[in-house]
Amino acid sequence: MFKLQYGITNAFLDIFVTKDGVALHPQVVDYYREDEPIELGPDENMQDRMVEAIAWLSKSRGYMLGIGLISSKKVGINHKEYGVTSAGVVKFAEITMKEMGVDICRDSFSVKFTGGPNGDVAGNAIRIMLERCPGVRIKLILDGTAALFDPEGIDHTELRRILLKDDLEAFMPNALHPGGFMLFRSGSRREGLRELYRKISCGQTGTTEEWISIDEFSKEYGALPFTVKADLFIPAGGRPESIDAANWQSFFLADGTPSARAIVEGANSFITPEARILLQKRGIIIMRDASANKCGVISSSYETIANLLLSDKEFLAEKERYVGDVLEILEKRAEDEALLILKRRREQPGTLCTEISDAISGEINGYYSRLFRYFQQRPELAAQPLFRRAIYAHLPRIIREEPAYRRRISRLPQKYLSAILAAEIGSSMVYCGDRDAAFEDELRLHLLRNFRE
Repeated sequence: MFKLQYGITNAFLDIFVTKDGVALHPQVVDYYREDEPIELGPDENMQDRMVEAIAWLSKSRGYMLGIGLISSKKVGINHKEYGVTSAGVVKFAEITMKEMGVDICRDSFSVKFTGGPNGDVAGNAIRIMLERCPGVRIKLILDGTAALFDPEGIDHTELRRILLKDDLEAFMPNALHPGGFMLFRSGSRREGLRELYRKISCGQTGTTEEWISIDEFSKEYGALPFTVKADLFIPAGGRPESIDAANWQSFFLADGTPSARAIVEGANSFITPEARILLQKRGIIIMRDASANKCGVISSSYETIANLLLSDKEFLAEKERYVGDVLEILEKRAEDEALLILKRRREQPGTLCTEISDAISGEINGYYSRLFRYFQQRPELAAQPLFRRAIYAHLPRIIREEPAYRRRISRLPQKYLSAILAAEIGSSMVYCGDRDAAFEDELRLHLLRNFRE
């Protein structure tokens, strides 16, 4: 895998390393003859050492983004360390629950998770909730090693002990409340032809251990995300398409009420599109993955900007301040989108949140493409005060406020400046409600209203 990923990166660089916009490799036929600042998004099967190797290969070969080709290396913003994706997921949860009359920072509420305490999204979402939500009762956590159910809420002290360090199997069962139990996927044993799995349950007098068959384990383990009752469900890990058109009805209890009134998707594609529609038509609010967990992708773009504007030494010296600024931006982006989805839901009765999410994405992408072309055709606009203020609004506070860094903005490739303007103005036009006007007039009015001194 390492050799394959390294080879693909070299092939990519053969094509996209340029000089004066023209590919340097003599065997590359370059019809476009322009720089292409492209970022790679590391995901499955991408180890930290591979990410580091790709970053430094890019820099050594002279790619225009340098180590900014790929995110989350040492000179970057590690997603798990800083919880950038989870910051948006929890903000979506906060605003969604407020729509339901629950202030998660003050009120008592219950939540269930798929994805373990050592996972990027689930682990950091749990961390943020334990920090900000004293009344949170986490009733279920389920990962690849174990399932943990506690009707009174999982013990916060014991959960903090393993959080972002160990998988769920490391949780001490003696911290369970009566009625709680743990199912262990790891550490199974065989008795003859039978494979047995450990279950530890807590009663009034303490814990008891039993060994159950693989059929019993699979049935109970698989049913937990459907049957455990909570106010909120955050699927932040687990197999894609775990809830589909064949099993979505299992999410409703015997009395017809849902096992959770709201779902905020931290993991991609945990629920199939068809199941999302069916669940929402039965009254569940679903904030889909494309909206709720996109702060990780947004964070990577700010990592690339840092690579272009700061030296490695400067970034490491200012890292905590820079990341703090980025987290502030991420929570604001998530808040803007969540509020707009719920606002349109109130204004358009019967419209599903996932439909609104898709529509918002379409609107932002539509504005982005038009604005990107507009600024590419008029590169001189990026230097004008009104448009410069839109660029400043997009950037982390440290870049805006430190004169030495602020002066470097002109170093950004023209395509990046156009992309920043298109992203900042296009998204704010949607979130602020400026739609259905003539493009030029709309753009001018929006800029004057939102980016004036």
